[in-house]
Amino acid sequence: MSGWRRLRHGTLAVAAGSFLAGSVVQGPLPALAFAYPLAMLSLLEAPSGSKRRYRRAFGLGWLAGTGCNATALYWIPGLLYDFAGFPYVAGVPVALLLAASQGLTLAFACLFAEVVVRPERSVSLVRSPGSAASEGASSDTNVGVPRWLAFPAAISLVFSLSPALFP
Repeated sequence: MSGWRRLRHGTLAVAAGSFLAGSVVQGPLPALAFAYPLAMLSLLEAPSGSKRRYRRAFGLGWLAGTGCNATALYWIPGLLYDFAGFPYVAGVPVALLLAASQGLTLAFACLFAEVVVRPERSVSLVRSPGSAASEGASSDTNVGVPRWLAFPAAISLVFSLSPALFP
């Protein structure tokens, strides 16, 4: 994958995570939360040209989780300044390290979703009429679930099994 595409995908993952947190940080804007799964599903479906799809899913999930938690934990530097006497610029790296460590939750969710997904064919919500006939012919190779179903299930599973500060 080219450097520009990797940068663009990483930036979109951080923005998607920020939208997820931005939907609840200052006021309830639940419509922003819908940008996260749509963006992440499109990123995970995008051709990467790499055979390391698990590593890519983990990295995109970590960037999205870090963006989500960095947006949600915007108040940490101010808290450290007011109550602990830290300089404000010293509190920013602390907040970013905390956001990066909490971002691992979404990274493992994306990794789990990529593990259980069917890699051998494109997954879409709308199927062509001829795809049902071809599905029956190769039913023994269809191990896994569609990505659009695996992704929310993986997020629910990982968040229920791990302690998380946000969300």
